[in-house]
Amino acid sequence: MPIAETSLSDHNCRWTNVLSGGSDNSSSIQIIDVSDPYVPIVRYTYYTSRLATGITVDGNIAYIAGGYIGMLIWDISNPGQPVQLGIFNPGRAVFDIDIQGDIACLANEFKGIMLVDVSNPQSPQIIETCDTPDVARYIVYRENRVYVAAYQGFCIVDVSDPLPTPSIIGSYYVQNDEYSSLAIQNNDLYVVNSWDGLKILDVSIPYFPELQADYSAMDAKCVQVINDKAYLLSAFGSYDIIDVSNPDNPQALGSYSDLSYPVTATVVGNSAFILDQDEGLMILNITDASNPTLQGTYSDINLPYALAIRGNYAYIINRSPAFPTVRIVNVSNHASPQYAGEQYMPYEPNSIAIYGSYAYIVSGSEGLQVYQIVNSTTLTLLSSFMPRPTSNLVLCYVNGARLYVSDDNWNVIDVFDLSNPSQPSLVNSYKSNYVTADMKVSNNLLYAANEYSGMHIFDLSIVGNTQSLSETPLLSLSNYPNPFNPSTTISFEVPVRSEVKLSIYNIKGQLVRCLAKDIFSPGKHSVVWDGTDSKGISVGSGVYCYRFHNGKDVITKRMTLLK
Repeated sequence: MPIAETSLSDHNCRWTNVLSGGSDNSSSIQIIDVSDPYVPIVRYTYYTSRLATGITVDGNIAYIAGGYIGMLIWDISNPGQPVQLGIFNPGRAVFDIDIQGDIACLANEFKGIMLVDVSNPQSPQIIETCDTPDVARYIVYRENRVYVAAYQGFCIVDVSDPLPTPSIIGSYYVQNDEYSSLAIQNNDLYVVNSWDGLKILDVSIPYFPELQADYSAMDAKCVQVINDKAYLLSAFGSYDIIDVSNPDNPQALGSYSDLSYPVTATVVGNSAFILDQDEGLMILNITDASNPTLQGTYSDINLPYALAIRGNYAYIINRSPAFPTVRIVNVSNHASPQYAGEQYMPYEPNSIAIYGSYAYIVSGSEGLQVYQIVNSTTLTLLSSFMPRPTSNLVLCYVNGARLYVSDDNWNVIDVFDLSNPSQPSLVNSYKSNYVTADMKVSNNLLYAANEYSGMHIFDLSIVGNTQSLSETPLLSLSNYPNPFNPSTTISFEVPVRSEVKLSIYNIKGQLVRCLAKDIFSPGKHSVVWDGTDSKGISVGSGVYCYRFHNGKDVITKRMTLLK
C-alpha cells in the first residue's frame, strides 16, 4: 500500500496527513489525519476502479500513480475536500511518481521513465522519455539521476539533459500506438502500428513527419515496400499486398490468409519468404499481386525467429530450446526447399544481417558475432564484440557498408564500418532513449520504430554528444530577455568562420522552428525569435529550448515565453 506524508497548517492546528493508496483488497485513496498517532482519522476517501500504486506529495499538491488511469493531480490544501486539478494519461500505466521542483518523473510501464513538466499542474507537458529494460516499476528521482527498479533488474538513468540528442531531428507519436516495423520509399515512410495496421507518413520534411493515410490491419507485424507495393504481414495470419502508388489512398491488391502464427517476412524478386511458427518457412509466388499463391514450404524448424536471404539460400534463426541454431535452407527450387546446413549458436540469437559473404548475428547479452559464410552452407565464427559490459543487443541491420546494431539496455544504436567486413569497426553511437524495434536508412537519415515511444528520425551526419557551455569556452550563447513576451534575441559568438544552425524546440523535444542555418564569420551575432513556429503561427506560453550547432559543438539552453 503506497503511503505519502505531508504536514499542513490550519490556523492554530497542525495536521499531518497520510495519503494511502489501494491494496489487493481495496480500490481507494485516503487522506488520514495522524496529528494524534494513536487516533488516526480518515479525512477523505476516494474510490477508484484502479489501484493506486504510488503517491508523492509536494507542498499542497499530491501526485498519484493511478496505473492505467494515469497520473492524478490533487490540490490537498484542504485535506477534507481535495480538488482534482487534472489527470495526465501518457498512454501506458503509471506505477510510481517522484518529484523534483517542477519536474515529475513517472515509472511508465513499457515506456520506461517519463519526465513531465508540472509547473502548471492543470496542463502537464511531456519533456522526454527513456526506455528501460522491461517494465519500469519503482523510481527514485534525485538531482540528475533516476534510479529505476524494473522487472528485469535495476538501472540508473542520467537526466542532466532531458532533451533529445542533436541527431534526432524529427519524430512521430500517437498515444497508445506501438510501432514495430517500417519501410521507406522516396519521401514516404510506412510504419506498422501493431494495434491497427499501417500508417503512411510524408517525411519530405523530416523535421515534421505528417500522416498521409492509414491502412487497417489487425495485429500487423512487419512491412516491406518495393516498387509502389507494400507487403504487410499480420499476426492474425494474413499477408497483404497493397498498392501504394498513391500514398494518400492505399488500395488492397491481394492477400494470402492461410498462415498460422507468422513471425516475419521478406520479399526477394517475385517471391515472399515467410516464417511461421507452425509451418516453418513458407514461400509465396507474388508475381500476380492480386492472387499470391503458395509455392513450397520447409517445416523442420522448431522456433523460427528471424530470417535473411542470400542468393539461393535462406538463413533462419531457430530458437530451439537448449539448442539454438542458424538453419540454412537451399531455396533454389521454391517448390521444394532443402536442408543445406546448420550452425549451433552458443547463445540465443535475436537478429541476423548479411553483407557479402559475412553474417552478423546479435545475441542479447552475449554481443555481436561475426561469421564467414563458406560455400553458402557453413558459418565460421571469426570474432565476437560486446559494446558495453551490460549490453543487450536485439537488432542488426545492414545498409551499404554500414552495420547498425540496437542495444536494448542502453537505448543506443551503434554504427559499424564494414570496409573490412571480417572486423567491423565502431564509428559512431546514437543515443535514442528508446528501444528500437526496427530501423531503416535512406539519404543519410535513420528511421527508427521505437515501439510505444513512437518513430524517430536521426541525422547520421551529426556526430558527437551534446556538450555543456563549460566544455566549449570559445563559444557563448544566451537570450535576452528571459522570460520574454512576445520576442527575444538569441546571441552567440563563433571563434572561426563556420556553418551555424540555430533551432527552437518545445519542451517535448519537437522542432518548432529553425531560426538560422548559414555560414557565419568570426565574432558576435544575434537572431530574433518572435515566438512563432515554422508556419508563422504564434506558439503557446511555456518553456522552450534553443540549440546551437556549428558542426562540432552543440549547446542547448532554455527560455520561457510568457503570455
